[in-house]
Amino acid sequence: MEIIYSHIVQKPDGMEYVPTCIEQVIMKMLEKAPEDRYKSCQGIISDLKKCKELLEASRFEEKIILGTNDHSGKLAFSNKLYGREEEEREIKEALETLEDTSTLVTLTGAVGTGKTEIIDKLHGEAVETKGFFITGKFEQTKSKEPYTAFQMAFSDMVEQIFVEEEETIKEWKELIRETLLDRAKVLCDFMPAFTTLVDQTTKIEELQGKNAFDRFNIVFTEFLKSFTSPENPLVIALDDAQFADSASLELIKLVCCKNPVPGLAIILSYKEASEDIQELINEAKKASVRQSTITLKSLKEEHIQQLLGDLLGTKEGIKELAAVIMEKTAGTPFFVRATITKLYEEKLLKWNKMTTKWDWDIIAIKDITMANNVVELLTEKIQQLEPIVIKVLKVCSVIGSNFNGKMIGALISDPHDIIVEALLAAKNFDLIVPIVKLDMD
Repeated sequence: MEIIYSHIVQKPDGMEYVPTCIEQVIMKMLEKAPEDRYKSCQGIISDLKKCKELLEASRFEEKIILGTNDHSGKLAFSNKLYGREEEEREIKEALETLEDTSTLVTLTGAVGTGKTEIIDKLHGEAVETKGFFITGKFEQTKSKEPYTAFQMAFSDMVEQIFVEEEETIKEWKELIRETLLDRAKVLCDFMPAFTTLVDQTTKIEELQGKNAFDRFNIVFTEFLKSFTSPENPLVIALDDAQFADSASLELIKLVCCKNPVPGLAIILSYKEASEDIQELINEAKKASVRQSTITLKSLKEEHIQQLLGDLLGTKEGIKELAAVIMEKTAGTPFFVRATITKLYEEKLLKWNKMTTKWDWDIIAIKDITMANNVVELLTEKIQQLEPIVIKVLKVCSVIGSNFNGKMIGALISDPHDIIVEALLAAKNFDLIVPIVKLDMD
């Protein structure tokens, strides 16, 4: 885990006996965020030529301005979030001050406002902290199945445990054994990921319905308290909570309100609060649990200007282009990116090799018709796909939000390489997103 942490977060130390400008170029190549690295060979060659001039003049300590001629000519969005600084700050403040009680953060906003993106960013940054940050997602097709988002989240946790040293894995096994004793099977029956960490040979009394859920809730709460504390916090982020099952909401109510777990924080994101979610929020307030609700609103025109400036590498003409995109999208982040992508695909926004700048036809852009909602937008994209890609996506929709090539291959007869090509095509259309990397197996 320490190696992974260093690879993701820590910047390499400076280099002795290396000219300053050469060190600058190397450090830019090693930047952690892809958008901060070089975008083209042309950019590297240009900077190395600047270095050559300095070195020939024996100016070994002098710096250069990096990346002035670094242009890929391709439209490449970064992972940076625009117009969400205040919301990120509020969530981080809530997570940085975990105390002797539970914390409940609710994140709400209309479709396309970036709730999932904020959680993904926090998840990625969590490697810098102690404890665990795990994520799960409720699904509309599984809204009657208990604990599905928790199962996904704790599968994430078990994967994190298994990248630790062997001694740490043994410590986890011992902790679970000492905490749960002969009740480990209760945990595993509802959280199958833990079967790799515990011995399930001990028989337990079979219970049905509410009695089974009540027993699991008690055991699960004890398990959480055995390793969670303000010094070693646990953050559980659960997306699409508007589809949450009743058992999951009862469990959240238990560990947040009725039997709080010190050091535990739960982030619930949803489009709009159901009666059950609102009841949970009200109960959290009554129980004096640390609770905050953050609402994501549409972007302002200035945020679209910032996005375009970074994406296109210029400020010239950006204000007028941002105003047109704002008018067509109402500032919804998902539609903003989709609109810019459509302009690029239809060559209304294109790279000029002669001037090495982006050009756009503002009059034609004003006349272009955009989809009015997510359904229309996705329908437009799907209509452009090959039949095999549509076939594979239909299978993926049946499997759920997480899938890979092996799962799909077990359900359809098409060759493996055809399935992989279909997945790549869907990825290139931004219809699926690899969790880590596209599974080629």
